[in-house]
Amino acid sequence: ENERAVTREEGLALAQEHKCFFLECSAKNRENVRQCFEDLTLKVFYFRKSYILFNCHLVSAMFQ
Repeated sequence: ENERAVTREEGLALAQEHKCFFLECSAKNRENVRQCFEDLTLKVFYFRKSYILFNCHLVSAMFQ
């Protein structure tokens, strides 16, 4: 815990400042790495899916 480069509080504050979600893991201790990767992958997938659906809706609305 004393060897942390960034505290949990600093990470949370930075995420809030940039309007991001916060994930915490340690590659050194192999803690929560897989869960963070899965969470991030799902966020990207759902963001991309909603972005594509939104743009398709805009395009179809333009031709109505």
